[in-house]
Amino acid sequence: MFEPQPTLTPCHPELVSGSCPRDLGSITESLINHRHIEPTTEGLLLCRYSEQTFLHNREIIKANVREGRERDSELKSGNAEAFQSISQSNQRHKALKITSKFFFFGSLFLFSCPKKEKVNKVQTISKVLSDKLKRKVRGGYAPRKAAFTLAEVLITLGIIGVVAAMTLPTLIQNYKRKEASTRLKKGYSILSQAITQSIADNGEIQYWEKTDEQFSEDGSSDYVANGELSYNFFMKYLAPYMKYIKIDKAVELEDPDAVHEYELKVTLADGSILYVHNGGCMDLLLDINGDNRPNKFGYDIFTFVLCSVSDQALAWCGPKRNFCSYNFGRLKTRAQALAACKSENGFSCARLLEIDNWEFKDDYPYKL
Repeated sequence: MFEPQPTLTPCHPELVSGSCPRDLGSITESLINHRHIEPTTEGLLLCRYSEQTFLHNREIIKANVREGRERDSELKSGNAEAFQSISQSNQRHKALKITSKFFFFGSLFLFSCPKKEKVNKVQTISKVLSDKLKRKVRGGYAPRKAAFTLAEVLITLGIIGVVAAMTLPTLIQNYKRKEASTRLKKGYSILSQAITQSIADNGEIQYWEKTDEQFSEDGSSDYVANGELSYNFFMKYLAPYMKYIKIDKAVELEDPDAVHEYELKVTLADGSILYVHNGGCMDLLLDINGDNRPNKFGYDIFTFVLCSVSDQALAWCGPKRNFCSYNFGRLKTRAQALAACKSENGFSCARLLEIDNWEFKDDYPYKL
């Protein structure tokens, strides 16, 4: 074992006394105070290194210093690649410098101990430094794994939430409009095809048999009587040409103050509902989402008329038409249809939608 010269002065006072200190934590604290290492765990054990190990690492540092000086001159010339290389070299130099300081003070510690008190419980400092320097130094060592901090994650989630709050209502509204438009187009197509096929079998609509609307003694519409007439008309002219699930007719109500919701209710195969009323024309009320809410005109209920009487057909549908959206003959322009849709509780909205090719535009007066 190499014995230290008396002129050597260790960094820790206990080393000067020539005795081997029992508390290795005090050596660690001294090194930390001199900023030679960073704190790890209490009682960091230093490994036994020979003088040759210390001198070898000192030569490595000198070589890295020379390399750094040479590359410093390249950096001054403005070479970007040299700058990156110098940065990595400096980081490696830093790692070796820290390592050598451990070697140096570890050697002094071991050299200062009497032979009879040789340290037996020492660990290899290379493993301690390897784990530490791989986390601290880049360039020649494994870099720290990239990860997001909690603050970054929370900020990102907050931004996503704000964007979602701003866009979701519009997306949902557009989806509802698209869905309603698709259902309305399909319902109108079912009615149009059934009427066209019925005309082929039963002749023109003006020749179809229709009984006038029936009224009660108080002057109100007789739902039961008109319900029976609506049923007969539907079964003869429309039922054979469309698919439906069931038909409900108006019945006598026990409560004289109660009001019928319909005269004839036809549940179609796609779930939509067709209400039929025997008036001046046959009023066809299409509920595009069945019994689901809101069940309001302009929202999910849209009105069409089927007129067999010539003067009624001319008033409601205009010349040469017997089937049309409600008030088709009166509302010639989109502006008129839009105003009527707003002011007539939704009864004329089918006309507005027909002008817009059954699409719900941004200025449609009712929010779906």
